[in-house]
Amino acid sequence: MKLSTWFTSETSWPSGNPANLSLIADIESRLPPLEDASTGTRVGIGVASGVDAVYLTTDPSLVEPDRLLPLLMTRDTIGGAADWSGTYLVNPWENGRLVDLDDHPRLGAYLESHSSAVRERHVAQISPQHWYRTIDRVEPGLLKRDKLVIPDLKAFIQPVLDRSQTYPHHGLYFITSDQWDLEVLGGVLLSDLAELFVATCCVKMRRDCFRFQVQKPRRIRVPEILVSAKTRSGSTASSTCYPRSGTSQRCCSTAVRSSARCTAGGLVVLNEIPDYAEKVQATIDSYWHVRRSQAERSREAGVVNTGLRAEVTGGKHLNALQLLVVDVIVDAGIPAGKLQVKTRPVPGYFDNRTDEALRQAIDVSKAVERGIVDSPLRPWLGYVMLIEDNEAWNRTSKPRKPVSPADPVFDESSPADRAAIFFDRMVRERLLDAACVMLANRTTGGVTYKRGSLSLQSFAAALFGRCLQFRVTNSDIDWDE
Repeated sequence: MKLSTWFTSETSWPSGNPANLSLIADIESRLPPLEDASTGTRVGIGVASGVDAVYLTTDPSLVEPDRLLPLLMTRDTIGGAADWSGTYLVNPWENGRLVDLDDHPRLGAYLESHSSAVRERHVAQISPQHWYRTIDRVEPGLLKRDKLVIPDLKAFIQPVLDRSQTYPHHGLYFITSDQWDLEVLGGVLLSDLAELFVATCCVKMRRDCFRFQVQKPRRIRVPEILVSAKTRSGSTASSTCYPRSGTSQRCCSTAVRSSARCTAGGLVVLNEIPDYAEKVQATIDSYWHVRRSQAERSREAGVVNTGLRAEVTGGKHLNALQLLVVDVIVDAGIPAGKLQVKTRPVPGYFDNRTDEALRQAIDVSKAVERGIVDSPLRPWLGYVMLIEDNEAWNRTSKPRKPVSPADPVFDESSPADRAAIFFDRMVRERLLDAACVMLANRTTGGVTYKRGSLSLQSFAAALFGRCLQFRVTNSDIDWDE
């Protein structure tokens, strides 16, 4: 296959099939890179000490308290959140300069006690007067900034948001930005486009893990930020612009449900995603109302059911939830008349639910891989689970003893916790594109989530992005009819 263009940058060339290389070349010519001075977005790597056995500790009394820096390790991100394990960096830096050990006697005494190992490092040998420095400086201000961290040596990008709590270790890359909403940017980095850049530009190591290196994430192309707006929930949302290939960048005023605009000039502009909190509450109110109504009709008809089965045999209790998902799709600019909604009965037990979610995700993935599902875009898979928020679902217990040892993360967890862990992993391991796990209280009518990443609002944001992508890649369809 002959390519019409080639790469002009001085960085290493990507590798892959010609179609992907052509797409990468086209995108690089039109979209800005992730690291961009105009948005104040920067990609860096965490601190390397040269001898972690000395500089890393979990003892909060080892040296002066102001010489201990909370350090986020790769293992702290496994669960999809920045869950600090209590590791500190013995920190010889302050405001970008080495501290005077005479002013910090406990730090000086500790480092002197490990002087042999510290001085053996190359960085100490080339600068003997600064023998106690770490390989990398501790960057002033980074600890107190919100940042995305990305573990190295993974099969795909796994961004995790740190809310100004820790400093990243050398096994983590970090991203800070003055203009991007980092939650939105994290979603962009989970996209197929970012994955394509990783797959073609990064070195693949053993077990199909990518060595990202700091220059490779910098190269990822991201949508152009047009404005920063406030969503109705009060959080900052980044509006983005995706130009189509071969089109001018003129804007038009055609609005689609006040949430997304598709312009004649080839721009798709995402303004604010609606706050779905009120619709979620109305959906849950309807859910409980329909369940009670179905139980009453069952009793009036003389049908005998055990337990709460009478509440669900009518089959209409999830109709409002289905309509809520349809609302999200329509809000994203897909006309209701172009939607086909198909339903089918499924068994109603938790183990069946998780087995089904895993089985369906793998089945679709293999169907795409083998060409059974032939689509320009990989099918988007989402899963919404509604759990009753009661004592049984929140009671801490050990999982039943499996044939092989279970992951310790499931020990002393409740069924609701295990559902959250399961679906969070399904998303992070790219088996699902988004998931929502709601807990609905029968008595109060309240709705809660175990994790913000599993909220309906987060689910809607992911679905919004796919709907906009679908519109852009299907420009032959009249979306305004």
